[in-house]
Amino acid sequence: MYTDGPSESPHRYSDGALCMWYPYDASEQRWIRDGGPAALLGHVVAHLLREEWWRSTGEWPGQEAPHGT
Repeated sequence: MYTDGPSESPHRYSDGALCMWYPYDASEQRWIRDGGPAALLGHVVAHLLREEWWRSTGEWPGQEAPHGT
């Protein structure tokens, strides 16, 4: 998932895509197809709000998963 706007974030992939959840998170913590598009948009909005908070404060609100290759 990609968005316009600032791309500085500790939770973006190298190509600028949003890193919104850990692939092995429980289904309650990530979007699944059965959730529909409204649920996916909810995840996107929540992620973008966290990014904005991080840009303002330097702190990431919420859970974080390890990043690596």
